Amino acid sequence: MQPLRNKIALVTGGASGLGLACVKRFAHEGAKAIIGDIAPPPAGLDAEYVRLDVTSEESWHAALAEIVDRHGRIDVLLNGAGVALDGDDVFGCTQETWRRTIAVNLDGTFLGCKLVSEIMAANGGGSIINIASINGVVGDGGIVAEGVAAYSASKGAVRLLTRSAALDLAARATNVRCNAILPGYFATPMVLDYLAAHPHPGQARSRIETAHPLGRMGLPHELTGMVMYLASSRSAAVTGAEFVVDGGYTAR
Repeated sequence: MQPLRNKIALVTGGASGLGLACVKRFAHEGAKAIIGDIAPPPAGLDAEYVRLDVTSEESWHAALAEIVDRHGRIDVLLNGAGVALDGDDVFGCTQETWRRTIAVNLDGTFLGCKLVSEIMAANGGGSIINIASINGVVGDGGIVAEGVAAYSASKGAVRLLTRSAALDLAARATNVRCNAILPGYFATPMVLDYLAAHPHPGQARSRIETAHPLGRMGLPHELTGMVMYLASSRSAAVTGAEFVVDGGYTAR
């Protein structure tokens, strides 16, 4: 049985990292996966692609019009596009870094929730899944990264946006659910590139692994089960909720 068979699933940031892992899993589960990204995806995927700059409402309208023209609806939205930029400590974070981080991580998620929920509501409902972060729950303070001021602020805001959207959509009887997943540190290109550029990559990796009680970073495919659950009717009574997938990081 494939509960997501023939569902139309849009994944922002789906060209790499956690988003790409979810695109592959959606396709495996029988859904029509659509990657929305500013970067083209790797070749050979069982997925469609639309160019999408999540910070631009105009880009959202163009991408969604293309999807609706092809398929008539969107059943699942995974708001996965995100950035973590260098120099993001409180003292060193520039306004440019702050604004870019907020634009991608928070504004992009807001625009997805707003615009895609309208399409879903007009077609009987759907599921919106926002990728937040454990750094939206607890600060880092140099335990793992050198600074995550803007990143943490953006991801904490995504958590509350998720709750607010869930309540609003429920009050309007849209049959659109909205939930958040809070990953720990996963072995994605973003994290691996950070380690590769670190002056002491071995020490940095050890800090990350030690911070997780399981003793390792997560693997991208290990997040996909939670996404599939929230995307499917198995979670029909779940909205406004948060699901932590962090190897025990926040349990300390």
